[in-house]
Amino acid sequence: MTATVKAAEPTTVLDPRAAFVHVIAVFRAFATALGASEQLGLPTSDETRSGRINDEYVREFGIMARDSLLMNGRNAVMFLTHKRGKKKVWATDVLLEDFGLAVPPAVAALDKFERPISVHVVHITAWRDPDYRATHVNEETCWVNWDHDTTAFGDAVLGALNELGKTESPWSPLFAKLHTACEARRADPTCHWPDELAYNDKLVALIDNHVSRDATAP
Repeated sequence: MTATVKAAEPTTVLDPRAAFVHVIAVFRAFATALGASEQLGLPTSDETRSGRINDEYVREFGIMARDSLLMNGRNAVMFLTHKRGKKKVWATDVLLEDFGLAVPPAVAALDKFERPISVHVVHITAWRDPDYRATHVNEETCWVNWDHDTTAFGDAVLGALNELGKTESPWSPLFAKLHTACEARRADPTCHWPDELAYNDKLVALIDNHVSRDATAP
């Protein structure tokens, strides 16, 4: 019998120029879902625009928008807060440190969000049950009412992104543009996404204007 050998995890970090495309995708989806939750009045209600979306297009639209907000928000938090060499970080993870930017102070406010999202959204756990939570106190798994507390989460994530655009780095102007686009999408989830931040030649040209092809993160 031939033994099955598990393939080793790759150790090569993705080039930041290629990785930035995927960073944009996460923050774009997060801002869109955040805008939907704030501007369409989620969770769903007969008195909200979201309620009419439920009737006319798809049921439980609010749940889908909220879960997209949390899943993409968790990815954004992990990108901003995780460090190489630490527990639960894969070599292939795209992280802020890959871009050589200083970690802004606002990132510290994000630590409290990752664990609650993980236990209440990413996994089916006992912590979802109100009776279980009432008898098992744990600050890391505290219940967050995401139907009402999305604004604070959005402020924290986009606040950290805003600070990235103010650091001294060739990448700073690109993160500043990303922050501006995210705030616009948050204010109006139907607004046009900038062409230069889409996956096309304009994005390549934008990166070329600011970041040398042979530039590497420290």
